Amino acid sequence: MNGSHDSSGLEPRGLGRVFWQAVAAVAAIKAVLLIVDHAPNFLMGDSAAFIGTALTKWFPTQRSWTYGFFIRWFCLSLHSLTPLLVAQSAAGFVTCVALGYCLRHYFRVSASVAAGVMVFCAVDPLQLLYERFVMPEAFSLAMLALVWVGCFSYCQRLRLSTLLILQVLFVALISLRLQFLLPIGLVLLLLPFVGNAGRGGRAWLAKALTHLLASVVVMVVLHGAYRAAMGIKNRQPPAYSYGTNEMVLSAFAPLLRPSDSTSEPLAAAVRDDAAYPLSDRSLRNNQLWNPGGLIDRLEKAGGGFYHADVSAGAIFHRMVMRDPAAVFLFGLRSYMDYWDIPAMPETLRIEGDSGPFDEAFTNLLARNFNADVRGYPRPALSKTLHLWLAPWLVLLLASPLLMVAMTFCAGWQKWRETSLLLMAGVIILAQYTMLSTMTVYRYLQPLTFITLLAIGVIVQSICRRFVSRSDR
Repeated sequence: MNGSHDSSGLEPRGLGRVFWQAVAAVAAIKAVLLIVDHAPNFLMGDSAAFIGTALTKWFPTQRSWTYGFFIRWFCLSLHSLTPLLVAQSAAGFVTCVALGYCLRHYFRVSASVAAGVMVFCAVDPLQLLYERFVMPEAFSLAMLALVWVGCFSYCQRLRLSTLLILQVLFVALISLRLQFLLPIGLVLLLLPFVGNAGRGGRAWLAKALTHLLASVVVMVVLHGAYRAAMGIKNRQPPAYSYGTNEMVLSAFAPLLRPSDSTSEPLAAAVRDDAAYPLSDRSLRNNQLWNPGGLIDRLEKAGGGFYHADVSAGAIFHRMVMRDPAAVFLFGLRSYMDYWDIPAMPETLRIEGDSGPFDEAFTNLLARNFNADVRGYPRPALSKTLHLWLAPWLVLLLASPLLMVAMTFCAGWQKWRETSLLLMAGVIILAQYTMLSTMTVYRYLQPLTFITLLAIGVIVQSICRRFVSRSDR
């Protein structure tokens, strides 16, 4: 089999007029929605951290930092956040077009089905919410979409240049949202083997190893530079971030025992849980952020923020080694918390609003961006749509099942693409639900792209079977 072509042996005959009409429709939808709902919104303290980067070039310890520099370069000189909202709407447009392109070009979905999925993506409540928030998710989802385009392109035509471009997109992606480090990192490490498997006779393995070696070299250089920059800014050893271990440990705080600690002072800090009992699952977010919580106690006993984060990683490792089954089952319970459908409306209402803000933050926004945030939270179309999100959330939570169905509907010739999507989707879902300290439905936004891909392929398969039966 020729390794330079899709295994189906088919080439698409253009994207189709309906596809380009849908592109125009998506652009119009994004423009109209931006005109109707054009006020920025904020999530404290994430938004405050990114604005702090824009004003002072500070690298947030627990967050990626390039988003803050985007605000600095494009918004600070104009004293307005409007360019940010325009750019985020444009990123949403890119996501929609990339989605339609993948369905049409790589999965051979009809132009009408691809157009319908693109239009739905344009009004996706989760995406619209983030297009108005001072948060990097609109950009990161667009970057993730481009990564998938590159992965599918490599599966079709085995070009080393595609792998190297993917590594550049990968480091740009994690500079926006570090949570993609594990799932997309694994995808790119497996991609040379998945893409080359069964192609080129006996030489496929040698080609896969050559491509992998070149790709890993570029990855090490780019990621090393990113980690070094973070270390220099924080005057610490190179790292992707600082504080991530504390977040994970807080998510599993009820399982923690003093014996998991690496020293007696840390064990004493674990035992001293009178303010926030470790056994109470509902207090996990308090354990992370509040004075007197688990992380505050570990930092006081363990020599400050940076040392305590290292200790938290070691403590969590010992906990997992002690009882891996309990850790998995506890994480699974956290995932099941997201299925509390009766509680969804109230949770959505709380997470869609922000404000009121303190006087310092209000004055900072007014002085640097001419933004008047007095009277927040305010009603907005994006927030109203967010309240209607429950049916879509059910599909996102069940996205692995949809991706399994997609595998059967797409056929064996697309096993490369669907297997990569399934692996990444399961990891992303697990990260955002099993490792969370509380139920936050907007965390599911990264799953929207691959879920809509799966829906498009499934709908196309249903349509083909319906037409086939009608012709009999």
